[in-house]
Amino acid sequence: MGIRQLHDRLLRRVEPLTYDQLRRLASERAIADAVRAGRIVRVLPDAYASSVHAESWVLRMQAALLWAGPSTVAAGSSALAAWGALAPPPNVSISVPWETRPRGPAWVSVRRHVHMPERCWPPRRIPTVPPPLAVIQAHGELPSSRRAEAVYAPVREGIVTVAEIAETLAAMPRARGRRELERRLVAAEAGAESYLEEEAGTRVLRGVPFAHLLRQHWVHVDGTSYRLDTFDPATLTAFEFDGADAHSGPAARQRDAARDARIASVGILTVRFTYADVTDRPEWCRTIALGVLATRSQHPEVQMDVPPVADPPEKAW
Repeated sequence: MGIRQLHDRLLRRVEPLTYDQLRRLASERAIADAVRAGRIVRVLPDAYASSVHAESWVLRMQAALLWAGPSTVAAGSSALAAWGALAPPPNVSISVPWETRPRGPAWVSVRRHVHMPERCWPPRRIPTVPPPLAVIQAHGELPSSRRAEAVYAPVREGIVTVAEIAETLAAMPRARGRRELERRLVAAEAGAESYLEEEAGTRVLRGVPFAHLLRQHWVHVDGTSYRLDTFDPATLTAFEFDGADAHSGPAARQRDAARDARIASVGILTVRFTYADVTDRPEWCRTIALGVLATRSQHPEVQMDVPPVADPPEKAW
C-alpha cells in the first residue's frame, strides 16, 4: 500500500491507530514516507492519524485515552463534552491511576487518582468519570465565565441531578471553587437553569416579596405547553429572563411575541428582562418587577401584601 492509499484509508477513520495497527495496513517505508509527507501525524506517542483529522477533539480525546493506558477516562469538561452537555473544550482532560505519570503536550491535562472513579459510558462511547464528579471537576477547571454552564447544562439535559452533584461534593475533602459551586447548587435546586436565571434569582427576584413565585412553571394554552421562568399565580404575572443567544434576532423576537400573545389570551402578563438588564442594572429590574406586582395586585379579585415601590430611575439609553 502506497502513501496515498494509506492516507485515504485513515481519512475515513476519525480515530488514532498505534504503529502496530499501521503496520497491518502498510510497510514501514510507506508509513515513514507518509509521515515525512505530512499525510500522517503522530498525535501522541504511538497514536497516529490522518493529518486532516489531527485537530479533531474526538480524535485527540481518543488518542489521549490510547496513550495514557487502559484505565484512563475522560475527566472534567472533556467528560461533559463526551456526554454532550458542553461544547468540546480546547484541551483534553483525563483521569489516570496515581502510579501513572504520563507527560504529554500542553493540550492534555492529567488528573491522578489514588482510587480511580467508576468508569461510565456516554452515547459517544468515550469512557468518563461519573457525571457528578465531571461537573465538580469542570466547574473548578473552567474560567469563571463558563463555570455556570458546567452545572446547569448537564442538569438541564438530565445527565445528572443537583442532589447527585451535592452528594459527591460532600464526600470530597477538597474541590476547587467549592463555595461558588455550593452557592450555584442552591440556585439550581431553587429552579435556576442558567447563569442568567441564577443572577435573576440572587440579584432581582430575591427576598420576601418574591418568595411565593413559582420557578420553571408549565402552563398549557391552546394545545401548547409553555415553561415560564418565574410565575406569580396571584397576579397572573410571568417574568422571563432572555439570554443573549436564544432571544436575539428578528425570528426570536417574533417567536417570543407570539408566545406572549398566546399566554396573554388566558390573562397572564409576561414581563421580559434582557441579559444586559439583569447583569448591568439588577436593581432597576427589581424595581420594575415589584411595581408590576403591586399594580396587578390592586385588581379587586386579588389581594397581595407587596411593599410600595418608587418610580424606576430614569436612564438615558
